[in-house]
Amino acid sequence: MDMFITEIVKQGGGYILAALALFMLNAVWKARLEEIKARLVQEHDDKALLISVIQGNATALSDFRAVMLEVKTMLMDIRAHQSAKDTML
Repeated sequence: MDMFITEIVKQGGGYILAALALFMLNAVWKARLEEIKARLVQEHDDKALLISVIQGNATALSDFRAVMLEVKTMLMDIRAHQSAKDTML
């Protein structure tokens, strides 16, 4: 009977160590999961910022194009006016 109890205590110690190892492994995986969640949130925020910057750049390019078209029109008007002056002389 003593050997049986001793064997149970030995096995129980192994089970306790196994349970403790599983508990610690679970804690590690939970920590990794939290890190991954935080990284995903950061990546989402970074992508949202990038989209905002790209949209701002697209707007700036559109505005620049509109201004350049106005400048082109003004230059064409100036050339036409100068050409008309030259033909009058």
